[in-house]
Amino acid sequence: MNQDGVSVERTRENSTLTLDENVGFNAIRDDSIVFSIPVINRGLRVSPPTILQIEGPDGTITNANIPALSSLEEARVEVSWLVPSNQPFGETTTSFNININDGDLTNNEGEFTLFIGSIPVALLSLADEILTLNEVLISGTNSYDPDGGDFYCTFSLESLEGDIVSSEETDCIYEYTWDDDGIFTVNMVVTDGENDFHSVSTDITILNRNPEIVLVADSDTIPVLSPITFEITERIDQDTQTPDAPVDIVWNTPCEQGTTLGIKCTVTLDQEGPYTIQVDATDDDGATITEEYTIEVTNIAPYNPGWEVWVDGNRLINNSFGLYTVNEGEQVTIRGWAEDSENDMSSLRHVWTPDAEEKPDLEIIQQNTAISQIEAIYETNGQHIATFQVFDDDGESTDLMTVPFRVNNVQPTIRPFSQPLPVAEDQNIEMSIIADDTLNDLQTLVPCYDLDPSVNSDNQGSEIDDCDIESFNLIYSWPDSNTAPEKIIFHVTDNDGAVASEEINIDVRNTKPNTGMTTSEYNPTSGDVVLLTGNGTTDSINDMENMIYSWDMDISRDSDGDGDKTNDQDIIGKIVEWQFNNAGNIVVQLTVNDGDATDSMRINIQVEEKPFSITSFIMSPVGILIAIVLILSIVAAPMIMKKKKEVEYDGYKVPSKGSIDDAFDDPDYDPFSEDRKKQKISKKRIREEMNKPVVKNEGLDKDLLLDNDNRISSNDLENIEMEDKNLAVNEVLSASEIEELIGEEE
Repeated sequence: MNQDGVSVERTRENSTLTLDENVGFNAIRDDSIVFSIPVINRGLRVSPPTILQIEGPDGTITNANIPALSSLEEARVEVSWLVPSNQPFGETTTSFNININDGDLTNNEGEFTLFIGSIPVALLSLADEILTLNEVLISGTNSYDPDGGDFYCTFSLESLEGDIVSSEETDCIYEYTWDDDGIFTVNMVVTDGENDFHSVSTDITILNRNPEIVLVADSDTIPVLSPITFEITERIDQDTQTPDAPVDIVWNTPCEQGTTLGIKCTVTLDQEGPYTIQVDATDDDGATITEEYTIEVTNIAPYNPGWEVWVDGNRLINNSFGLYTVNEGEQVTIRGWAEDSENDMSSLRHVWTPDAEEKPDLEIIQQNTAISQIEAIYETNGQHIATFQVFDDDGESTDLMTVPFRVNNVQPTIRPFSQPLPVAEDQNIEMSIIADDTLNDLQTLVPCYDLDPSVNSDNQGSEIDDCDIESFNLIYSWPDSNTAPEKIIFHVTDNDGAVASEEINIDVRNTKPNTGMTTSEYNPTSGDVVLLTGNGTTDSINDMENMIYSWDMDISRDSDGDGDKTNDQDIIGKIVEWQFNNAGNIVVQLTVNDGDATDSMRINIQVEEKPFSITSFIMSPVGILIAIVLILSIVAAPMIMKKKKEVEYDGYKVPSKGSIDDAFDDPDYDPFSEDRKKQKISKKRIREEMNKPVVKNEGLDKDLLLDNDNRISSNDLENIEMEDKNLAVNEVLSASEIEELIGEEE
């Protein structure tokens, strides 16, 4: 067996290579290896068939049959091996042994060594871009060989002319300079000791070096509106490929020289503050730079201030004294402005004091504006002054300007309102009146109601300017329609004394009284004293105080003889006492009168018969009267009979008894008086009765006559009504009988 004749094929990816001494017997992980092992019969006789035993690098044993070989005949055995991906780096051994019994046993076995390594890793480092004329450092020092072997770097790059420049560097560092801009490719191959290699390439951008210029000015400061000249003193292009080509110049502002392509430019500045001029420089590669130069243009103060005044869209014209006339509470618009350099116009600061005398601390500031506008309202009449001043951003200002105003007072006004409807006595009239004035005067308006325009109640001014009630709202009533006014005055006064007034018509109507009455007893006994009250009567307060309460104690009788039984005034008073002496149903009427109207109410009182008592009857006036009558009848019976006969033939009839007419016609006659003289009928009255013409009985009220046919018996006395108890003596006896009984009156 010839171990030196072993051949090795290595397949890596899609490339197959037969290894030899020049290439080196090495492989890397995942390579496919095919060993071709020769077996040669170097003897003179035919060798017997045998078996070749092969142990691969991974310990795998493979047996191959070797046929009988003639002298010098060769047989080959191929063994494949896939290098594992985790194969350790280093040398591997493949051994083989042939089992044959021949004369030379030393050549029956052999081995083959294969190095397992790794491809180096190439890492290229250089700038992505760099200016022309700068040296570029190209480095592969970060490259490495994983199996630990040495390596070297081979650089190749594109030159400015397009040629490939190569250089092998054991330290893997290479420097190169490009004189012009462009994009160039740089390639690096890293090769290790096993001749494994790895290559990497990248592009580098070489940037054009911009041109350079030097720009100067005549001065760094200059007053506004003064000319100044700028000049380029140097212009350079270091990487130009045509040194004779100049750098092109273009000024970015019009120059007084008439062209913007020269090396000088003169300008006259009309703006304050910093001013910067720019100039463009372009090289032969088209690269352009802009150079600037800044100078300071000195400031000037704002000047030529002005203003105008507007009200409701109308511009006001001041008078010869410069005064603007406006009304109190009127919104005034004031516009102001001033002139300055162009760049200061947009940064001017306007300071207003709308009412400098009355409100000096109130300032309105408007920033960064060429024209300012404020709104002002003057709340009091008189003269007011607005001030105005304009400042620039350097603190320079115009003079302080004054805008004078003459403010006129605005009189208050009263809004239309509805007149109140008629009301009853003591009924409230409720009104709310609204007055208008300027906003400031509204806070101090004094509203007043003059409740009696005919009287100057405060003894100041006139009768119609009194302030009886100070309010916009009125809630008031009058107790008496007769004294209530026909109108009242509402007036309102502002803080300047201006007055507005309106008349309010008043119609207070009398309230008819509403009678109410009660009694202490609805079922009294004859002779009882009953309390009657009109406390339930209602009317206005004033009328209640002056109310007249008239009581008709029995509407079935006409006590005042006017023919109307229901209007008697038997007693007057709100609370009265009355003794009902006659039994029966008595209708009592109360009539109230408030001076303008009346009202009546009736109640029924059922008077019960008083139980009979002989003692009380005898002691009563009726009992006494009856006793007197009986005595007189017995004593005077003969004379009465005689007189009766005489009268029957007399041409004139003398009343046989005293009548109610005697009580009314003779003021001194009082049958119930304790004075006996007043109980007598006067002689004069008797004569008048005797001289009257004869009146037949048919024409007389039989109740007023007492004759033999109609005498009152003692049994009839029980039935005499209440008023009958109060009959006079002359209602029982005739005049002549009384005269004979009590004698002549002297």
